[in-house]
Amino acid sequence: MFDNVCRKVPYLAPKHHRAVPAFQKFSESKDSLTQTKAFMILSKLVKKEEADKLSTNYICIVTLLSQLKGCLSNPEHKITYTRPHTSDKNIVSEIYDSAEELVQAVDDLAINDNNKRLIVEQGGIPILAQLLKRDCSVEEKTFAASGIWSLAFIKENKVKLRKEQGIIYNLTENSQSKNEKLRNACMGALFEIYESKLPEGLMHRKTDIESPQKATSDSAKSRGHIMLSYKWEHPSKPVMREFKEQLRKRGYNVWMDEDHMKGDKIGAMAEAVENADMIIACITRGYQDSQDCRTEASYAYECKKKIIPVKVSNDFKASGWLGGITAGKIYYIVQQAELVSEVLSTIIEKEFAVQKEFAVQKETVQNVNSAPGPPSLEQELKPPPVESQVPGWDSKKVQDWLLANNVATRNKSLENLNGTQLLQLKKLLITVPQAFYQSMKDDLKVPFVDVLSLAAALEKLN
Repeated sequence: MFDNVCRKVPYLAPKHHRAVPAFQKFSESKDSLTQTKAFMILSKLVKKEEADKLSTNYICIVTLLSQLKGCLSNPEHKITYTRPHTSDKNIVSEIYDSAEELVQAVDDLAINDNNKRLIVEQGGIPILAQLLKRDCSVEEKTFAASGIWSLAFIKENKVKLRKEQGIIYNLTENSQSKNEKLRNACMGALFEIYESKLPEGLMHRKTDIESPQKATSDSAKSRGHIMLSYKWEHPSKPVMREFKEQLRKRGYNVWMDEDHMKGDKIGAMAEAVENADMIIACITRGYQDSQDCRTEASYAYECKKKIIPVKVSNDFKASGWLGGITAGKIYYIVQQAELVSEVLSTIIEKEFAVQKEFAVQKETVQNVNSAPGPPSLEQELKPPPVESQVPGWDSKKVQDWLLANNVATRNKSLENLNGTQLLQLKKLLITVPQAFYQSMKDDLKVPFVDVLSLAAALEKLN
């Protein structure tokens, strides 16, 4: 009951934090169920900075996954088990668990890197894959996708997840959901699984509920900006808002998520990072433990963007992945918004001057390389075919088009397509993308990577 209260009423958890030591004792129990329940409760009670207290063991993870598997074998996604009373073995207690609360526990425990490895080693991937299917609730799918996103932060887990075509298909399908939390969790998971390099045709895909004017288009307009990266918490948010105001007063182009984030949040984040000259990151324990922030900062590091770390607490020391990204950098302490103006002057003096010098050198090289020359082979290529020509295509013409767009044609169904059918596929992709992906998977048996290449090619067919 205790874990259900904290799960359904999250704001009550901090009030019961003093119970953490007691549940830590229970987590050392030799009884696997007691131990597992203790960790489920701890995952709700401990603060983010206490993630080390959630380091479980083999028995706990096996028990949790076994219970979750049991729930999935029941049409109602529930499991019931009995336990004898501690004082009188003739009295039996019944315990109920649901797939939703168990998969949420998996997601919560996956904040700990040791648990991420254990969950995968003990067969967690196929179980989470089942929770992404159509007959599961939105809540079950969301926690499963979020859990997969966390698992993908471990390199060896990424490799295993990429091999699970069922997970990739279902994450892709659910990334088109009308539910924002589910959509973002799926896109975040895919972004991490593919190490920030989503296959062409998947990144920035438009969902049914979004208008053609996407969130990422706002990012694209804001090139050469200073990006502000932070966790939505106090005092990070007011401090970063003050950074935005002070930078704009000084004439700098600033990108902050609250001004741009609509629709495809992962896509908007990726474009913002790609178009940034530098990134000011407000690093906290919450930032270090956040899936979104980890994906964002890791991508910035991978893109070789200059990252300027700002701390709102002098006590916080970055470790793990964040420690690796910020190692050797100057940390600027800004404990409240009123101190931003003073610290910003120091940042501009120490950090911006170096970046400006680099930008001037880069621009000079680009100008030299952009001198007019003979047209490239790509420029001499014929324009893409217009739709009015496509209906007359026979299967040979379609095959030529597929090959020209790097779509593998080893699938018999694709080999026999004609132009009219090709246009119908494009129409299906645009109007009902979920049906397109499901049809490719179930009816035509097209490998997932080929589906993504085909989707990208169809979008260019204009």
